[in-house]
Amino acid sequence: MISAQEFIARQDRLLAQCQPNSVCIVPAAGLVTRSRDTEYTFRQDSDFWYLTGFEEPDAWLILSNHPRYGESYRAMVVQEKDKSAEIWHGKRLGAEAALSRFSLDEAFETHELEEALLASIQGQDNVYFTLGYNQSHDRLFTEALNTLREAPKESLAPCAVHDLRPQLHEMRLFKSACEVAMMKAAGEISARAHKRAMQFASPGCFEYQLEAEIHHEFAMAGARSPAYSTIVGSGDNACILHYTQNSAQVNDGDLILIDAGAEYQGYAADITRTFPANGKFSHAQREIYSVVLKALKKRIGYVSARCHAF
Repeated sequence: MISAQEFIARQDRLLAQCQPNSVCIVPAAGLVTRSRDTEYTFRQDSDFWYLTGFEEPDAWLILSNHPRYGESYRAMVVQEKDKSAEIWHGKRLGAEAALSRFSLDEAFETHELEEALLASIQGQDNVYFTLGYNQSHDRLFTEALNTLREAPKESLAPCAVHDLRPQLHEMRLFKSACEVAMMKAAGEISARAHKRAMQFASPGCFEYQLEAEIHHEFAMAGARSPAYSTIVGSGDNACILHYTQNSAQVNDGDLILIDAGAEYQGYAADITRTFPANGKFSHAQREIYSVVLKALKKRIGYVSARCHAF
């Protein structure tokens, strides 16, 4: 698990890269409707998760290095406590609990979002935000900017709007020891899932059954969702780059390609393997497989040597 201290350290490192008198605004992901009154399993925005570790939708993180706050300022907007909504959709943290959990200077509820955005942006020289990623977030952000620009006597809007992604994504390239541990766990879970599918596979089974074996192994190990849509392609289906129907029956003599990885604590694995459905390569299959395997091992050796050199 990533500690609360590590999340705060990430926020501080981000602020240190921003220009003086700046505010960073980072929205969380929202729920996505599957059909009528049901939603897809929620998956947090990667940037928001990296900075907070908060698992609820529709939150906003606000960070500033403006002198008016002292050394730094951190605030969040979260869903308000609502007994009725929580009966249907589960418990919410709420603003009061968020203050202590995330060591915030201030915490606001969703209905206070517009005021919180205005107050945090007003008087800043620079604002860092990811425009063009989410229309709803863009609208709320630009409305706040325009309100400040149209102030009666003088513009209270920032002088410049910067894309947050270059600094933040550069930070995410370099993994801490805790992150490496999470990534290793995701890889180990995924490897076990691939082995389980190989053991289950036989002519006559269906691709979706192999997919089910993989997802079951993920979930039993605490990785509730795959990192991406699982590909199980047998025969000609293995040649379709992003095949996700996974509906065909496996034939004797087929090769089966599986591209699947678990997501564990926000960190993803990605493994692709190809194997014979009946447990034995044909001569032609073995020749092609051997060529690819040889190239892979050579490349791994090259990368490993360079990593050790640094």
